[in-house]
Amino acid sequence: MEPDEKKCPLCGEIIKAVAVKCRYCQTDLRNTKPNAETKKTGGCMTLILVIMGLITLMMVIGALSSIGNNGSSNHNNDVSTLIQNRDKGNLNAAWACTQLYVEKRLVSPKSAEFPFGGSQGVTYLGKNKYSVNSYVDAKNKFGVEIRITFNGELILNEGSCKFISFQMNE
Repeated sequence: MEPDEKKCPLCGEIIKAVAVKCRYCQTDLRNTKPNAETKKTGGCMTLILVIMGLITLMMVIGALSSIGNNGSSNHNNDVSTLIQNRDKGNLNAAWACTQLYVEKRLVSPKSAEFPFGGSQGVTYLGKNKYSVNSYVDAKNKFGVEIRITFNGELILNEGSCKFISFQMNE
């Protein structure tokens, strides 16, 4: 460092000793204590960002709760919806049960490729009863990949499933 140079107290870059303002960080060097102003500004900005984040979060929660209630506060409808959603929540379980059932009946179960989001082919019929209508791509006994469609009805009871009817077609 030359005798006519100094370090900026804020960014540490070398500047002219007579400089009034740092050419790198634009800090006013007249009667300024290093980091004092920036600490205050940084703390204030953090507080503002936290407050804005909380306001945004409250707005999102409010919007989601109004969508979930459809603007009504009828307790009976809410309970009915909860029961229906609970039963529909087993669509994935019914689909998983169906996949296992189908794989046991395939010549080459390791080659089975079920459609992505296959639970869309499952319909809740009520009273733990489900209807399944979908397909699987798998190799037959000759090693040729074929599409096999299937449909049926099953009952789910506490982790077990029982097929009432089931049909597979090549």
